[in-house]
Amino acid sequence: NHESVLTISAAWACTRLISETISTLPLSLFEKTSAGKRQARQHPLNFIIHDQPNPDSTAAVFWEAMIVAMLLRGNAFAEMKVINGRLVALVFLAPCNLSITKDTAGNRIYRYATSDGGQRIIPESKIFRIPGFTTNGSWGLSAIEYGAGVFGSALAAANAANNTFDNGLS
Repeated sequence: NHESVLTISAAWACTRLISETISTLPLSLFEKTSAGKRQARQHPLNFIIHDQPNPDSTAAVFWEAMIVAMLLRGNAFAEMKVINGRLVALVFLAPCNLSITKDTAGNRIYRYATSDGGQRIIPESKIFRIPGFTTNGSWGLSAIEYGAGVFGSALAAANAANNTFDNGLS
C-alpha cells in the first residue's frame, strides 16, 4: 500500500520531490482578451485554485496532497463545495477514506469515511477528480499497483538487511 511504499527511501524522495515541486508552481486562471490572454485575478475560481482552495488549506498544501494521490493512487479527488450554484471551495478527499463502487446502472457511488466512524455519500456531481498517468485518457493508473512486485522486492530486501544488522551480522 502507499504507506509501506513510502518507507522505501527512493519512493519517498521521488514522491516528495515531485509533489512539492509541482504544488509550488503558480496555477492561475486565464481569460481571453482582445490583446491575447491575461490572468483572471478577479475571477472567483482564480482565488480557489491559486490562493486558497478551502478555509483549512493553502493552495500549496492542497495541490501537494492532490499530486501525491495522483502519483500513488492514480487519481486525486476533492469535494466541490457549492453555495447558490457557485463553487466556493475544493476540499481534498484522502484516498484511504474514499471508496468507489458502481450501482446497477454503472454510475459511480462515492462513499467517504468521516472522522466519527460514519460514512457519507458524495454525489458524483460534487466530485473533482484529476487522473494521474493514464493509458485510456480517463482513469489514472496507480504506480503502487503497477510496481507492486518491485516495491515488494525492495521492502523484502530492506527487511532482510535490517534483520541481518539486528542479529549482529551473524
